[in-house]
Amino acid sequence: MQRSSKGRTTTTGENGERVKRCKSSTGCSMMKGVLSLGEEAIASIHDVEELTAKGKSLGSCPYYASRGAVPDAQVVVVPYNILLHKSTRDACGLKLDGNVVIIDEAHNLLDTIINIHSAQITGQQLTQAFSQLSQYKDKYEKRFSAINLLHLKQLIYVIGNLIKIIGKYYIVSNVF
Repeated sequence: MQRSSKGRTTTTGENGERVKRCKSSTGCSMMKGVLSLGEEAIASIHDVEELTAKGKSLGSCPYYASRGAVPDAQVVVVPYNILLHKSTRDACGLKLDGNVVIIDEAHNLLDTIINIHSAQITGQQLTQAFSQLSQYKDKYEKRFSAINLLHLKQLIYVIGNLIKIIGKYYIVSNVF
Protein backbone atom coordinates (compact mmCIF):
# COMPACT_ATOMS: atom_id res chain seq x y z
CA MET A 1 0.00 0.00 0.00
CA GLN A 2 2.94 2.37 0.59
CA ARG A 3 4.11 2.31 -3.00
CA SER A 4 1.77 3.35 -5.72
CA SER A 5 1.79 1.28 -8.85
CA LYS A 6 0.01 1.54 -12.13
CA GLY A 7 -1.43 -1.48 -13.79
CA ARG A 8 -3.74 -2.24 -16.63
CA THR A 9 -7.16 -3.67 -16.15
CA THR A 10 -9.40 -5.18 -18.74
CA THR A 11 -13.08 -5.64 -18.72
CA THR A 12 -14.75 -8.28 -20.77
CA GLY A 13 -18.06 -8.34 -22.52
CA GLU A 14 -20.73 -11.02 -22.38
CA ASN A 15 -18.95 -13.21 -24.97
CA GLY A 16 -15.57 -12.93 -23.24
CA GLU A 17 -14.11 -10.39 -25.67
CA ARG A 18 -11.94 -7.54 -24.41
CA VAL A 19 -14.06 -4.42 -24.24
CA LYS A 20 -11.99 -1.81 -22.47
CA ARG A 21 -8.43 -1.40 -21.32
CA CYS A 22 -7.64 1.36 -18.85
CA LYS A 23 -4.94 2.33 -16.41
CA SER A 24 -5.61 1.89 -12.74
CA SER A 25 -3.70 3.20 -9.78
CA THR A 26 -3.24 1.41 -6.48
CA GLY A 27 -1.58 2.39 -3.23
CA CYS A 28 -2.39 4.21 -0.04
CA SER A 29 -4.05 7.56 -0.59
CA MET A 30 -2.45 8.88 2.62
CA MET A 31 1.05 8.65 1.07
CA LYS A 32 0.51 11.77 -1.00
CA GLY A 33 1.94 14.87 0.58
CA VAL A 34 4.13 12.91 3.00
CA LEU A 35 7.27 14.80 1.94
CA SER A 36 5.72 18.23 2.44
CA LEU A 37 4.27 17.20 5.81
CA GLY A 38 7.71 15.87 6.81
CA GLU A 39 9.34 19.15 5.83
CA GLU A 40 6.76 21.03 7.84
CA ALA A 41 7.38 18.71 10.79
CA ILE A 42 11.06 19.70 10.99
CA ALA A 43 10.47 23.38 10.20
CA SER A 44 9.02 23.93 13.67
CA ILE A 45 8.36 21.95 16.85
CA HIS A 46 5.21 19.82 16.82
CA ASP A 47 3.78 17.34 19.25
CA VAL A 48 2.05 14.16 18.12
CA GLU A 49 -1.47 15.65 18.22
CA GLU A 50 -0.48 18.67 16.11
CA LEU A 51 1.25 16.51 13.52
CA THR A 52 -1.76 14.19 13.38
CA ALA A 53 -4.17 17.10 12.89
CA LYS A 54 -1.96 18.59 10.17
CA GLY A 55 -1.75 15.20 8.46
CA LYS A 56 -5.54 14.87 8.49
CA SER A 57 -5.99 18.33 7.02
CA LEU A 58 -3.47 17.61 4.24
CA GLY A 59 -4.64 14.02 3.71
CA SER A 60 -1.13 12.77 4.51
CA CYS A 61 0.17 10.12 6.86
CA PRO A 62 1.87 11.73 9.88
CA TYR A 63 3.64 8.47 10.77
CA TYR A 64 5.49 8.17 7.46
CA ALA A 65 6.04 11.91 7.31
CA SER A 66 7.79 11.90 10.67
CA ARG A 67 9.79 8.77 9.78
CA GLY A 68 10.96 10.41 6.57
CA ALA A 69 11.95 13.56 8.46
CA VAL A 70 14.19 11.75 10.99
CA PRO A 71 17.46 11.99 8.98
CA ASP A 72 17.13 15.80 8.71
CA ALA A 73 15.90 16.43 12.26
CA GLN A 74 18.15 17.90 14.94
CA VAL A 75 16.14 16.55 17.89
CA VAL A 76 14.21 13.29 17.83
CA VAL A 77 12.10 12.19 20.78
CA VAL A 78 11.35 8.47 20.93
CA PRO A 79 10.18 6.02 23.58
CA TYR A 80 12.70 3.73 25.26
CA ASN A 81 11.64 0.65 23.33
CA ILE A 82 12.56 2.25 19.99
CA LEU A 83 15.82 3.61 21.31
CA LEU A 84 16.96 0.38 22.96
CA HIS A 85 15.79 -2.25 20.45
CA LYS A 86 18.27 -2.33 17.56
CA SER A 87 16.02 -3.74 14.84
CA THR A 88 13.24 -1.26 15.69
CA ARG A 89 15.74 1.58 15.76
CA ASP A 90 17.12 0.52 12.38
CA ALA A 91 13.61 0.27 10.94
CA CYS A 92 12.94 3.84 12.07
CA GLY A 93 16.22 5.08 10.60
CA LEU A 94 17.68 6.24 13.92
CA LYS A 95 21.48 6.38 14.05
CA LEU A 96 23.07 6.68 17.48
CA ASP A 97 26.69 6.99 16.32
CA GLY A 98 27.96 10.55 16.73
CA ASN A 99 24.74 11.75 18.35
CA VAL A 100 23.89 12.82 21.87
CA VAL A 101 21.34 10.60 23.60
CA ILE A 102 19.47 12.02 26.56
CA ILE A 103 17.46 9.57 28.62
CA ASP A 104 14.63 11.11 30.61
CA GLU A 105 13.38 9.24 33.68
CA ALA A 106 16.32 6.85 33.66
CA HIS A 107 14.93 5.06 36.73
CA ASN A 108 12.55 3.27 34.32
CA LEU A 109 15.38 2.15 32.07
CA LEU A 110 16.08 -1.27 33.62
CA ASP A 111 12.40 -2.26 33.61
CA THR A 112 12.14 -1.22 29.97
CA ILE A 113 15.19 -3.27 28.97
CA ILE A 114 13.79 -6.30 30.79
CA ASN A 115 10.40 -5.92 29.08
CA ILE A 116 11.93 -5.46 25.62
CA HIS A 117 13.95 -8.66 25.82
CA SER A 118 11.56 -10.94 27.67
CA ALA A 119 8.22 -12.62 27.35
CA GLN A 120 5.82 -14.14 29.82
CA ILE A 121 4.19 -17.51 29.33
CA THR A 122 1.81 -19.33 31.58
CA GLY A 123 1.90 -22.93 32.74
CA GLN A 124 -1.21 -23.56 30.67
CA GLN A 125 0.51 -22.27 27.53
CA LEU A 126 3.47 -24.53 28.20
CA THR A 127 1.24 -27.57 28.71
CA GLN A 128 -0.68 -26.82 25.51
CA ALA A 129 2.56 -26.38 23.56
CA PHE A 130 3.93 -29.64 24.98
CA SER A 131 0.76 -31.53 24.12
CA GLN A 132 0.44 -30.10 20.61
CA LEU A 133 4.11 -30.59 19.74
CA SER A 134 4.04 -34.16 21.05
CA GLN A 135 0.95 -34.97 18.97
CA TYR A 136 2.52 -33.31 15.94
CA LYS A 137 5.70 -35.36 16.37
CA ASP A 138 3.77 -38.61 16.82
CA LYS A 139 1.60 -38.00 13.77
CA TYR A 140 4.31 -36.87 11.31
CA GLU A 141 7.44 -38.53 12.75
CA LYS A 142 8.10 -40.56 9.60
CA ARG A 143 8.08 -37.44 7.41
CA PHE A 144 10.71 -35.47 9.35
CA SER A 145 14.36 -35.36 8.43
CA ALA A 146 16.68 -36.53 11.19
CA ILE A 147 17.76 -32.99 12.09
CA ASN A 148 14.19 -31.65 12.21
CA LEU A 149 13.11 -34.58 14.37
CA LEU A 150 16.06 -33.91 16.69
CA HIS A 151 15.11 -30.23 17.02
CA LEU A 152 11.49 -31.09 17.69
CA LYS A 153 12.45 -33.63 20.37
CA GLN A 154 14.77 -31.08 21.97
CA LEU A 155 11.99 -28.51 22.08
CA ILE A 156 9.57 -31.01 23.61
CA TYR A 157 12.25 -31.98 26.18
CA VAL A 158 12.87 -28.35 27.19
CA ILE A 159 9.16 -27.57 27.49
CA GLY A 160 8.62 -30.76 29.52
CA ASN A 161 11.37 -29.76 31.97
CA LEU A 162 9.95 -26.24 32.27
CA ILE A 163 6.58 -27.77 33.17
CA LYS A 164 8.28 -29.93 35.85
CA ILE A 165 10.06 -26.89 37.32
CA ILE A 166 6.87 -24.84 37.39
CA GLY A 167 5.00 -27.79 38.91
CA LYS A 168 7.55 -28.16 41.71
CA TYR A 169 7.48 -24.41 42.38
CA TYR A 170 3.68 -24.38 42.39
CA ILE A 171 3.50 -27.27 44.88
CA VAL A 172 6.13 -25.71 47.20
CA SER A 173 4.53 -22.25 47.12
CA ASN A 174 1.06 -23.65 47.91
CA VAL A 175 2.37 -25.64 50.88
CA PHE A 176 3.42 -22.46 52.68
